[in-house]
This record gives sequence, structure tokens and C-alpha cells, in this order.
Amino acid sequence: MRARAGLLALCLLAASGDARAADEAPITLVEAADVAVAAAARGDVAALAALAQRTEPDAWALADALEARGDAKALAAFTQAARGPATAKLATYAAKARDPKVLQATRATVSDAASRLAGDERARTSALALLDALKPDLATVPGIRAVLARGFALSALGKTSEAIAALDQASTAAESLGWLSGAADGALAAAGIAAKGPDPEGAVSRYERAATISSAAGRPARAAQALRDLGNFFRGVSHATEAREALERAVAAAATARDEGTRALALADLGRAWSDEGKFSAAADALRAAAKSFADRGDVANGVAARTDLGDALVDLGR
Repeated sequence: MRARAGLLALCLLAASGDARAADEAPITLVEAADVAVAAAARGDVAALAALAQRTEPDAWALADALEARGDAKALAAFTQAARGPATAKLATYAAKARDPKVLQATRATVSDAASRLAGDERARTSALALLDALKPDLATVPGIRAVLARGFALSALGKTSEAIAALDQASTAAESLGWLSGAADGALAAAGIAAKGPDPEGAVSRYERAATISSAAGRPARAAQALRDLGNFFRGVSHATEAREALERAVAAAATARDEGTRALALADLGRAWSDEGKFSAAADALRAAAKSFADRGDVANGVAARTDLGDALVDLGR
């Protein structure tokens, strides 16, 4: 059950991009498209630029939603207003002619397949069959999403090596297109699968790739997530120094993103990594800071875990 839920979360992530920034009010993709259409109608470039700067919905996902509506005016206005490295190629992409029927069929197939991934093995097998029948255009957002979804379906059926290959393919295509958040999502998903057994060494390079691309895209919160995952992977294989270094980077990236939730989680993990190295004073400092942050945010479960580990570190210090 948890595995299926995780796969569905990855599907949603691939569609929307980075995790929502701490200072962003939540908004759905449909709502964002409505806002974009209205802003384009009144010529509000500032509002369109603000939409493009959001981490969720991702600007590329929003552009695809506008294209799916057939609103060429809103699509052009939105993509031309977008600024920054994450959207540097978006206006060029939007201006290219594409067959709307082919794109819509691809979107429909991906949506159908994603819903089937919530089912039993027979449903997941049918999802893979749907995606295998596609010939996705990897120069389009829907085409890349189709390959991402195929990777998730393969993983759900235990075909891990094929899943990693599909996710790598989607990540590379997204980076080439300029859809950096999509590239990072694919790399992070592939890393997570590789870390569980088939290619642990390859997991490291994919986590690093996800972090690097996210940073280049101006998405430090996503970089922090990738680095935290990398640090915990290293902890799992008893590489204490590498774990601590990755988690220090995760704390810094989360601070840059003003994502206090991720920063607290990374601090707690960093404290545990310091304990793994036998540096109990540093461990206690990190765990104490994490426990305070969890308490300030009302995160009881993680706060209890941090305080428990803090107690262990203090015992090891002889306090």
C-alpha cells in the first residue's frame, strides 16, 4: 500500500514540479490556469511573471495546461512573461507548432495510467500496457510525462532496472527541453529506486544530479530534498562522513529556500550522522536545534524522535 501511494505521489510530482515554497499560498493547476487566462486578458505582465516564479504549479506544467485549453494568447503571454533559469526555454517551446490531438491523446493516456497505478497488479499491468502502446514525443511535456509514468509503472511491477532506464530517459529529455524541474524529478525518482538495491552506486550520481539541476533551476527546496535523501542513503550503507557532508549541504539548501520544515528534518538527520561519526557534541547541537524547530512548528512526532536521539547523544557525552 505504501509503495503504491509513493508511486502516485511521484506521478503527481512529475506533473506539478517542485514542492511548494514555504511562502507560497496553495493553488491548484486549474486555478493557476484560470489566473493566467485572466491576467493575459487584462495584460497584467507582473501577475503572469509571478505565476511563472511559483514552484507549484511548475511553470512548464502550467504552460502545458494552457496549451491543453487551446488558449494561444494566454500561453504566449504567460511564457513571454516568465523569467529565470527554470523557464529560459519555455517561450521558445510554447511557440513551436504541435499536433493538439496527439498531445491530448498522450495526456489522456497518462491520466488513465496514473489512476490504474492505484489498483492491484492487474490494473498496474494494464497501465503499463497503455503506456507501452504510446509513441511519446520527447520534445513535449506530455511526452516526457508519459515516459516518467512508464517508469513508475515498471517500478510498481518490480521491473526496477527498466524503471530506472525509463526515468533516466525522461530526465535527460526534460533537461534537453529546458524543463529543469522535470529533469530533477526524473533523476530523484530514479535515484530512489536505484538506492533500494539494483544500482546503489548509481543512486549517488542521480541524487547529486537532481540536486545540481534543482539548484541551477533556482529550486533550493528541491535540492535540499535530494541532498537529504542522499545523506540518508549514505547513512544506510554506513558511509558516515559522506552522509554528514550531504546533510550539511541539505541544511544549507533548505535555509536558502526558507523551508523550515525540511531544514529541521535535515538538522535531525545531520545530528544522527554526527552521532554515527562519534561526534556527540556536534550531534547534540544539531538535534537540539531540530527539536526546537519541530516544537515551534507543532510537529510532535518528529520532535519526540529528535529529543530521544538528543538524549542518547547526551548520554554518550556523559551528561
